[in-house]
Amino acid sequence: MKRFNPLLKLLPLLCLLLPLSPGVCARESLPSQDLRLRLRIEPLTGHIQGNATISRCRERRFYLHKNLRVLKILSQGREIPFRRGTAGEPFPSARNTSPVLLQEEPGGELLVEYEGDLASPEGGMTGVQPESVELALPSGWFPLFLEPEPFTFSLDIDLPSSFVPTSNGRKESLKLQRGRTRFRSRSFLPGKDIVLIAAPNLISLQERRGGFATEIFYLRAQPEEMKEVARELTSFQEKMRSLFGEGQSKTAPRLVCLPRQEGYSAPPLLVVPEESFLGTEGNRWGRARLYHDLFYHVSRLGWTVSDSNTQDDWINEALAEYTALLFSRERFGEGFAEEMRGFYTDRSRQCVTCDSIAETGDSSPDRTINRRYKAVLLFLEGEAKFGQEPLLSLLKRLLRDSRQGWKVTTDLFLEECKEILGEEQESFFQRALYRQESPPEPSPSRLIPAPIGRESPSTGVSPD
Repeated sequence: MKRFNPLLKLLPLLCLLLPLSPGVCARESLPSQDLRLRLRIEPLTGHIQGNATISRCRERRFYLHKNLRVLKILSQGREIPFRRGTAGEPFPSARNTSPVLLQEEPGGELLVEYEGDLASPEGGMTGVQPESVELALPSGWFPLFLEPEPFTFSLDIDLPSSFVPTSNGRKESLKLQRGRTRFRSRSFLPGKDIVLIAAPNLISLQERRGGFATEIFYLRAQPEEMKEVARELTSFQEKMRSLFGEGQSKTAPRLVCLPRQEGYSAPPLLVVPEESFLGTEGNRWGRARLYHDLFYHVSRLGWTVSDSNTQDDWINEALAEYTALLFSRERFGEGFAEEMRGFYTDRSRQCVTCDSIAETGDSSPDRTINRRYKAVLLFLEGEAKFGQEPLLSLLKRLLRDSRQGWKVTTDLFLEECKEILGEEQESFFQRALYRQESPPEPSPSRLIPAPIGRESPSTGVSPD
């Protein structure tokens, strides 16, 4: 196994002292690609029309929903030819898309004008309908690239005045002009999705306390229940600060409760089925499990110390789940924590590969099992072996590394583990992280309910 070299910590300084040359610090200095969407949306007809501007475009192929007709493509102000591929070549996570093939190399900035109808539900999304607008990556409503790097975005959306919008970006303005709503939003941080949700009578509330905030949007839920949810999530953010200091994300989580069957997340946005808040009284742990899953997603906003596009993403996933469990154990008691431990064990027995935790790739069917559930079991075992306080010291150190500009790799994790916990503990984690096991026999399901929505590799819940 390749070990972390402490001398690498001098690299940022070297980047300041040495002239920049290809391959030396250049990759880190490149800005994220930026997408700017300007669209007019007509819910009554399901029609959208506008354009997308893509900065630093280096690919000759992108994808759009098959119902969206490309009108014109400009590169640096010059129109370039293109052709449309067949619907039999969809984007992997947006199956109703088809490729758009550029006949020339893009010259940097690309402007794509397009229009069409997105009235029918696609990939579990509601699409554009008279009483609701819900658009995300599976909808194919903006240009998608096969090898996407995290990008920033801005939205400039024109809607009927009765629609209340929100997105996974920061609201910059909301204006009423001539019977229309003009909504502008900007991404908080680079990501891989753009989500727009709007509906008449979409109600919003905010809970602010101790420098933290939670924002909730809902349609039919009970106001008092939504206020309770907001208080719980705000309390959780305060707990995270008390455990880890100021290093955690200050981005306020945004919860949207909709009449849909599955949930999904696009940080800081978490979309939850309204039904999740109903019918939990009959199960001993129903409400506790609902809150725990929400705690995990809020925690995931803060635990971004590793590159989520690499195998090292297990660190983010495991630390988010462990942090959520720390609060859930305090909030709901040891009985609930033991039920969750049993849930992790049962899910770990559903793996289908022999992938180790540290070597599980993005495409592995056991991605969530290994990176989230098996990995958190290691932290619980480490807690029992070495104590909670040393483990929390390790987590604080990882946050410090992240604040200093480092992406925490598995090797760096093990080096910090050795320094904080000792060689024995480092050996424990190293063996466990790289251990390959045959898939065990599944065990009977436990009483604790499943998470919100279906699990996805990147977010824990899926829009599909």
